[in-house]
Amino acid sequence: MQSIILPLFLTSVIIFLIIFIKIKYHEFQLCNTNMDNLEKKYLAIIDKNKSAVSIGFAYLNLATLYIKQEKYKEARVCINSAKTRKYNKKLSLLLGIQESTLLIKEQQFDEAEQVIMNCLPNCSSAIDKSLKILLLNNLAIIKLRTNKQNEAFDILNDLVNRYPNNLISILNLADLYYEKQDFDKASILYKKVLVKIKDNDVKTKITEKLKKISA
Repeated sequence: MQSIILPLFLTSVIIFLIIFIKIKYHEFQLCNTNMDNLEKKYLAIIDKNKSAVSIGFAYLNLATLYIKQEKYKEARVCINSAKTRKYNKKLSLLLGIQESTLLIKEQQFDEAEQVIMNCLPNCSSAIDKSLKILLLNNLAIIKLRTNKQNEAFDILNDLVNRYPNNLISILNLADLYYEKQDFDKASILYKKVLVKIKDNDVKTKITEKLKKISA
């Protein structure tokens, strides 16, 4: 009986491994082709759709895609095109978050802060909490980039205390400690994010910083 069970078990393991490898290979292909496919998808929505909301989200997603690719001019065109229409509060806030992100990338910190300050009063309900967190994180980044570390720390420390599971706030606070050369605190926070974050690019950056800390 045992002589039958063992081959069956090994066969099951082999089949599982084959399926697992195929899934991972498919994910790898998606990672390498997804950007172009997504760009075509969003451009098609903008070209063919008559719904302002659908077009707004397409511009938003396209701008996000371009920012990730560091195509800031293309992202600016999307943001400016989106701003010519009127949307509901949520979409308007999302566009504001993305515009402030783009302005930070372009090092236009005063303009980015103005966008954020215009958006924050509209985060008035519990539903807007996650959007407010993103806006405040961007505000903290601006403070950090303009040599206002104490203000950045106050914002991020408050966010981490209030929302201890928000990885963006924890990561930004870790970056602040890293820049202040408080490597012990930075390392603790980086390791906390590393075990939970799914973005491979972020994982790579954290791993590189942890290597520098331990060197």
